[in-house]
Amino acid sequence: MSSESDWNYYDSWIKSPAYKKTLRTRKVVALLCRKVALQRNCMRRKRAMRRARLNVQKAAKTTSARG
Repeated sequence: MSSESDWNYYDSWIKSPAYKKTLRTRKVVALLCRKVALQRNCMRRKRAMRRARLNVQKAAKTTSARG
C-alpha cells in the first residue's frame, strides 16, 4: 500500500495549497463550533441562574406574605 509513489502523492498533496486551505477551513470550523458551544453553555448557565434567582425571590415573597 505505502509504495514510493503513494508517499510522493501524499507529500505533494500536503504541500499543495488546496490541502492548506482545507486545514484552515477545518480549523476555522472547529473554532466556530467551540465558540457556539461556549455561548450555548453560557446562555444555559445564565438562564439557570436567572431561574434560580426568580425562584428565590418567589419563595421570599411567599414567606414574607405569610409572615
